[in-house]
Amino acid sequence: MNLFIEPVYAQMRLATQLNVSIQTLNFLLVFSVAAGSLYLWSLSAISSGAIAITIALALRLNGMSQWIMWEVSSLFETSVPSSTVKIPYQTTGCPGSAQCPGLKRNSGRNPI
Repeated sequence: MNLFIEPVYAQMRLATQLNVSIQTLNFLLVFSVAAGSLYLWSLSAISSGAIAITIALALRLNGMSQWIMWEVSSLFETSVPSSTVKIPYQTTGCPGSAQCPGLKRNSGRNPI
């Protein structure tokens, strides 16, 4: 069981590190946009409407990054190797007519 679970733990560590880094970048983006907007507003360089727009856009980027992370993780979680790599069919019946007397060859013609 440890042979199976160790790669899963490694994958979960990578996913957690990626999620934490994306969240950290998102929080830094919102904070820096808000702080820069308030600083420019204190200098009367921008209006309060511009502050609302910039913070709304930063929050929208935050939501979009979470949505993209969700879609990418679901893509990798649902891709099953057996559905992407086809295993050829194997015959489990009788290999020849001598061993299976009930089978008759129709020499490639359609029986209908």
